[in-house]
Amino acid sequence: MAKYIELMCGPDAVKSCIESGFDSVCVAIRYRDPKGFKKEKEDALSRHPEALVGAVVSGDFHKSARKAIMNCDLVIADVSKPDSARNACECWEVDMIVNPEQACERDMHYNPACGLDMPSARLAAERGIGYIANMGQIIDSKGRLRCQKMARIAQSVKICQKAGMPIILSMCAKDPYGVRNPYDLFNLASTTVMNMSQAGMAIGKNPQRYLLKASRRSDPDCIMEGLRVIEWGGQNPGQKKRFGWY
Repeated sequence: MAKYIELMCGPDAVKSCIESGFDSVCVAIRYRDPKGFKKEKEDALSRHPEALVGAVVSGDFHKSARKAIMNCDLVIADVSKPDSARNACECWEVDMIVNPEQACERDMHYNPACGLDMPSARLAAERGIGYIANMGQIIDSKGRLRCQKMARIAQSVKICQKAGMPIILSMCAKDPYGVRNPYDLFNLASTTVMNMSQAGMAIGKNPQRYLLKASRRSDPDCIMEGLRVIEWGGQNPGQKKRFGWY
C-alpha cells in the first residue's frame, strides 16, 4: 500500500515526485477536448507508465466531467472561478476540487460569493468529493498575498473538517522546481490549522481512497459499491460504465 501519495502534478514533475519520496503519483492534465486530452494522456503514460491520469475540468462540470471520466482515472474540478465550487460539489462524477481560494479577488477571508462554504462542503462529503489543498500557492506567493492564501486555505480546511470532507495535501507542481517532499508538506500543513496526524492522513489515507476508487472504476467486475460479479458465465461484461454509482 502506498504510504505517501501525490494526486495532482504536471507530467514534467512526476519523476521528481517519485524521487522525493512519493509512492504513487497522479498526472493532472487539463481537459479541453477528447482528442487533445487523449494525445496528452498517451504522451504522459509513455514517459511514466506507472502514474495515474487525472483530468482537470472547468466550466460546465456535469458535462465535461462525464466526458472526461471515460478517458481518465480521476476527475479534478478547478473551482478557481466565483460560485464554481457549489456547482462542482453537486456533480457525482467529480472526485476532487482544487483552488477554491483563488476565486476571491477582493476580501480573501470573508467574501461569501467565492471559495468553499459549509453547504458546498456537505454536498461534497455526501458524494465523496475531496478537497485538494494547493500548498504550492503558499510557496509561490509572498508578503500580504501569502498571508491571505494561508488564511483562505485554513478557512477551507476548517470547513472540510466540520463537514467531513476528505482533505488532500498537494503541491500541484507543474515542473520539478515546484516539487517538495512529503515532510515539507507536513510542515506546510501546520500553517493551515492541521496537526501532524491530520496531515499524515491528507497525504496517505485520504488519497488512498481515491486510488481505490479509480481501481473500482476501471474494474469490469465492480458493478456498483457493494455489488461485485463473481463469475460472468457465458455473458460478456461489455463496456464498463464509469459513472453514475460512486
